[in-house]
Amino acid sequence: MTLHRTLLLLFLLLPTLTGCSQPDKQANEAVPAISRHEISNGPIRVTLELSAEKITPADTLQLHLTALAPEEFDIIFPEFSASLGDFTLQETHSLTKELTASGVRHGRIWTLSPFLAGEYAIPAMEIIALKNTGDKSPIVISTPDLTIKVSSFLQPNEKEPELSDIVPPLEVPFSPLYLVFAAGTVLLGIGLLLYLVKRRSCRKTLPPALAAHIIAFEQIDKLLAGSEKTDIPHFFNRLSLILRYYIEAQFGMNAAEQTSEEFLASLHHSSVFSSEQKKVLENFLLQSDLIKFAKRMPTDREAMQSVELCRNFIAATAENAAPEEDARTGGKL
Repeated sequence: MTLHRTLLLLFLLLPTLTGCSQPDKQANEAVPAISRHEISNGPIRVTLELSAEKITPADTLQLHLTALAPEEFDIIFPEFSASLGDFTLQETHSLTKELTASGVRHGRIWTLSPFLAGEYAIPAMEIIALKNTGDKSPIVISTPDLTIKVSSFLQPNEKEPELSDIVPPLEVPFSPLYLVFAAGTVLLGIGLLLYLVKRRSCRKTLPPALAAHIIAFEQIDKLLAGSEKTDIPHFFNRLSLILRYYIEAQFGMNAAEQTSEEFLASLHHSSVFSSEQKKVLENFLLQSDLIKFAKRMPTDREAMQSVELCRNFIAATAENAAPEEDARTGGKL
C-alpha cells in the first residue's frame, strides 16, 4: 500500500519537475538592436544612439547623446528650442554626470516626434569639449547626418485622403443695433478718458525714486535670502543682471541688453571706470558666462566672493555722477 502511494505521488509531480527544467524562452529572446554611432577625437569619445530606425507618425523617437571625457574637460552639447532637424522637439533631458574608470560620462536625451509620413533628417551636431585647466583650445566632435523613415498608416494601395475646399465666409446682415453698440462704445471711451484725466490731476506727488545703488543692494539681499541661491547657474545669472541694471541706471550705459562681448567692447572706450574697475567687471562677466554656457560649477566660497565683488564695485561707484534721466531705474531691477 505504501509503494502504491509513492508511485502515485511521483506520477502527480512529474509534469511539475519536467516543466521546471525547460529554459525560459521569453528571457532568452534577443532585444531589438538600436542605431548606434561612435565618434572619437583625441581623448573625447561621443556615442549617438537612436531608439529606432523606423517609426510611424504616432510614435516618438529618442536621441541619446553621450560624451566620455577626462575629468579636466567640460562638455557643451548643442541646444535646440522647438525642433531638431525635421522633427518636433517634445522634451530635453540632461543626464547626471557619471564617473567611470575611463573618465566622466556626460549625457543628454532628446524626445522627438514626427508629423506626417516621410523621410526625416537629423542634421550633424557639434559637441564641444573645453579643458577647464591649462590649454583653452576647444575640441569639436561632429556627429553624422542621419535619416529616419516615418511609415504611413495607409495600406500600399490606399490613396491619401483629400481635403475639402474651404467654405467661403457668410455675409452678416446689417442691423441698426450695430450703430447703437458703436455709439455706446464711443461714449464709454470718452467717459473713461475724462475719468483718467481727472484722476491724474488729483494724484498726489510721488516720493522720489530710490538711488540705483540702494536698489541694487536690496536686490542682492533678496537674492541671498531667497531659494534661488541653491540653483548656482540661475543665481549667477540673476546676480549678473543686478549688476548690469545698476550700471545702466547709474551711468546710462546699455549694459542690460548687450552681450558680454558687446558690453566689454564698449567698456574699453569708456572713461567712467578706472582700469582696475574695468578688470573687475571683465573677470566677473567671463566667470558668469562660463557658468551659464560651459556649465562650470563654482564652489559656495567662490559664489560668496562674487557677491562681495559686486557689493564692493557698487559701493565704490555709487557716488559717481550720472545723467539725471538715467539716475532712476523705475523698478527695473
